Amino acid sequence: MAINRAPYDALVDDNGTGLTGTIWNKAAIKNVILDPVDAALVGSATGTATTVINSTATGVQNAFAPTLTGDTVIGWTGGADLTINGMNGGLQGRRVTIRNQGSGNIYIAYNSTSAAGGTRFLQPVTSGPTPIASGGWATWIFDNVNANHWTLVAHDQGGWIAPPFNAALFATNAGAFWTVAAGDVLSNLFRVTGRSLHWVIGVNGTLSLSVIEMILVLPLGVVSASSNYSLAPVVITEGGASAIGECYSVWGSTVVNLRRLASATLTAGPVSCHLNLSFPIQ
Repeated sequence: MAINRAPYDALVDDNGTGLTGTIWNKAAIKNVILDPVDAALVGSATGTATTVINSTATGVQNAFAPTLTGDTVIGWTGGADLTINGMNGGLQGRRVTIRNQGSGNIYIAYNSTSAAGGTRFLQPVTSGPTPIASGGWATWIFDNVNANHWTLVAHDQGGWIAPPFNAALFATNAGAFWTVAAGDVLSNLFRVTGRSLHWVIGVNGTLSLSVIEMILVLPLGVVSASSNYSLAPVVITEGGASAIGECYSVWGSTVVNLRRLASATLTAGPVSCHLNLSFPIQ
């Protein structure tokens, strides 16, 4: 809540004669400082400084314009995905929380050039959007002194997100020779926590030629920040026989590479992989 400046505005500067200015005494201090500050503190303590509103916006919003009044909590109940590139209404110190109470997912872009300056978002994940699934929430504070952006200060994605099927997300080190249909994806779920990606995926498919590695494109278009070459073991099944392989992603990569131990050749034919990853992203 902003401090009431009316008592201050009523003060009169002296013209130098010592006769025309407002007398500064205990009553003036009470009226100008103590009472307005006390009212602001009481308002914050009783919750009157926070406004709760609803939104059903969907699609891509370059200038999301909810009616922000003071600090605001937005309960989003949209029925399809929402991407926010910029949000209007930024004032120094204003706090806004978005809660996903809908059936779609919310994606908050990082410093998007599709939005006007002074409406963009700064977040820990810089290579892709910060997601908010059903049951999740995020809070930003607007800072027009240091960055002129909405700065993320708290975030919980909520539920895990299952990305839509895209056959182009599956390939090999030799090119697009790993054929995967929608029904071949047994599981594909991810969560973003801070600057970490947690990813569970199980996929069947067919290799049309023998290769050394299979490739999975990372969700959200994010970029790996892993300096550890080997991320986790992976179960690879080919020809009906399962074996432990390995996966890795190098710094700056947008994919995870899967291979058999000692880089043994993966033969053409049916193949599947199952892995559970958690690693840093940019």
